Amino acid sequence: MKQPYHQIFFICFLLTLLCPSTVLAADQELPFTTVTEYRDRVAHLTLTGKGDQGSRFKISYTCKGFYVWANRILSGMKNAGMFQGLDLVSDIYTLYPIHTQVTIEARVHDQYDNHHVEWTNVINQSKSFSLPDYETFSRLLDDKKLPFIPLHISLNDRRAAGEDCNIELMGQFGGAGVKPKTIPFMVITDAAGSSMVIDHSKGTSWTGSSFLVNQFSCMRYTKEKCRVSSGPSKPEGGRGPQNQGAIWIEFSAPPQKIEDDIDLDNLFLNGELEQSSHNSKESFDVTMKYHIGLIKEIDVTLEPEDDRELAWRPLPGENRNYILTLNEPGPKEVEKVRFILHSTTEHPGIATNAGNHLREEQCPDCKKGKKLKKRFWETFLGRDPSNEPLPIYRIYNQYNDCPIDSLPDLFFKDQENPDYEMGDEAISEKLNYTISQEIISREEIKEKTCTAVVSVMDSAATTQLSAEILWGGVWYEAKAVGRTANETGTRLLIPLDRDHNSLPDHWESDNGVDDPDEDNDNIPAGDFQGDGLTNFEEYRGIYSEGELTRLLPNNKDLFVYDDSTRYHSALHEVRKQYEAQDLTLWILEEDEFRDDLINYNEGEHRGGDQYIIVIMGYHAVPQVAMKTAAGLAAHAGPPTRTANTIIIDTGQSDLSWVGEDPDQTTLASLLGSEKVTGYYTSHYAQVLGHEIGHLQSLPHHGIGEGYRTINNKKGWVACIGGEHSGNLYCFMKYNNATWFVNLDFVPQTSLGQMLSSEKLIPYPDTRGAMNHFCNSKAGNGCCENADEGGSCLKLLNGRSF
Repeated sequence: MKQPYHQIFFICFLLTLLCPSTVLAADQELPFTTVTEYRDRVAHLTLTGKGDQGSRFKISYTCKGFYVWANRILSGMKNAGMFQGLDLVSDIYTLYPIHTQVTIEARVHDQYDNHHVEWTNVINQSKSFSLPDYETFSRLLDDKKLPFIPLHISLNDRRAAGEDCNIELMGQFGGAGVKPKTIPFMVITDAAGSSMVIDHSKGTSWTGSSFLVNQFSCMRYTKEKCRVSSGPSKPEGGRGPQNQGAIWIEFSAPPQKIEDDIDLDNLFLNGELEQSSHNSKESFDVTMKYHIGLIKEIDVTLEPEDDRELAWRPLPGENRNYILTLNEPGPKEVEKVRFILHSTTEHPGIATNAGNHLREEQCPDCKKGKKLKKRFWETFLGRDPSNEPLPIYRIYNQYNDCPIDSLPDLFFKDQENPDYEMGDEAISEKLNYTISQEIISREEIKEKTCTAVVSVMDSAATTQLSAEILWGGVWYEAKAVGRTANETGTRLLIPLDRDHNSLPDHWESDNGVDDPDEDNDNIPAGDFQGDGLTNFEEYRGIYSEGELTRLLPNNKDLFVYDDSTRYHSALHEVRKQYEAQDLTLWILEEDEFRDDLINYNEGEHRGGDQYIIVIMGYHAVPQVAMKTAAGLAAHAGPPTRTANTIIIDTGQSDLSWVGEDPDQTTLASLLGSEKVTGYYTSHYAQVLGHEIGHLQSLPHHGIGEGYRTINNKKGWVACIGGEHSGNLYCFMKYNNATWFVNLDFVPQTSLGQMLSSEKLIPYPDTRGAMNHFCNSKAGNGCCENADEGGSCLKLLNGRSF
């Protein structure tokens, strides 16, 4: 659609703005065009919108000082005696802000009928612009080579013709959008801008059209990470259809006028306009607020109460205090104060694997309360006699969702801020209190300091806090001070995150990482990096056995839930043994995952679905053929949607195995540390350590062994390079042999057994404690080196995708 000329500017409003009276006096004999400098003017304006599908945006301008270009066409024509065509012209005064700060915060959701898709995009941008000095600007204006100007105000003065004077504010803002991310079905923004135009007609009646335009150039990625963009097109190589979208929001308002008798030199103006509009499956309620006035020097500071704010990391349920100090003007002169949260995150839940109902026995936040719900889950283990995948079923008792889980991660709460009114976007539905991203003082200011309490409800919460005072009818920003102040000194970063990548600077420094999307865990070192959680998900942390812990982004983690409820002590024993080799096992409770996912709270910085390991007792799944096995894993690979189960034969007693010399069965002695005597590894801990190893992609050390009956006694026979090969004390080595045959397989035929009888002897070695993962194929027993497996530590791979 072709736009009128005045609509080429981005982010534009019609606004009543003060100008010096010398500029506006049309009856004076003045040059046809002039440029004047006024540094004592300030303008603040904000446009906000809220859609019925969850979209919202806030676009703010702060302007200080103006160059005013007077182009007196109407007055010049009248003074020259030219009266034809006067109804087509005006005296035009254009005000160019010398310094402009533009901030855009938007979360836009839309959908398209043609491809039945929905997308959500988040934009947080802030840019500053300054014009050159007065002489340079005047020269560039004469040469028609003005620099990029994000905003200008145009006064259309018809008073010389006996009519009205209206003012037009025109602006533009654009730039590169969010960095593309090749994440399946994540919408990104490429070279995106946000734009809006509000046009007012001359005269007293409103006939003009107006548009608020937020246009996002969007791309989508398929599960195969193939890029798709706009327009109907033929699939290329099976990559699927393409789609691209933009949002157009109409906004209109009656014109504002400047009255003849206004004292412009001391003017302040405040105003608010509202409009509902419709676009692309979504309706918006749009509000514009503005104020104009003279700049006054103030000494008002905003700072955190906690002097340890630099290293602070958010915890769900805590409160943070922030102090506004009124030095000049003092409390008697200040009419109001307000605190505003900007760019607040809205991560689902409160941690990587938790919702708000996990925190307390009784939810203090929501009206519907904390309730258990049964969740049914189907997965698979092995195949049935017809070679079809064999389903197994579980029922989980997990808590319902809390409204807090889908609300902003930080907010002002009325209960914690009784001296303040909640802002326009206050929320109270389904909550036991009211929350908002803005609070304004209720009563007359009496104290030099004012305190705002910010409630934190997510372990990865991020926001920016500003404060303002109302003085002489104009809102002024306080100066943010301290080490968490942003680069412009107008906001406090909560927590400190100067590169705005969702990872606090202090945590990045402590852990030597800076990319929230990376998953490069390599401790213990091996052939496979990562553990299925990104740096952001590890920073955000997990709940394990009721406690929230942030993970180490360089250490590999795995997650286990005991569905049988029988192996708690054995799992803790395995955890200690794993930790000795820097592999961290997290034991989960029933509500610390969903759909067998540890990272079920899908956020922006998510690599993929990471599945937990679930332990079941054989009594719960009798359809699975265990045969003589003490434990059975779904496969030798990482946990996946259809293969993340371990079954333990609950009929076996928990025996303790030791070798001929208990001292030599300790991990400490094997790693060269101080010997610890009398160390026993329980049977279940050995079995669990082994089967969990399978779900970290580890095979047996070899194959070829099996049961035989000798002298009416059935027992396991080990062989060279078989399941008993390799390091005697590795989790993945078998330790149940009764006999050993000096061959590389165990004969099962009658002839083979007869021919090998002289090679068959009682198993000569210690059975081994099975308490660590080996780091080579080297064998230290009769079965010699590992054949199929071995070097287990470096082959660990638990990443599900």
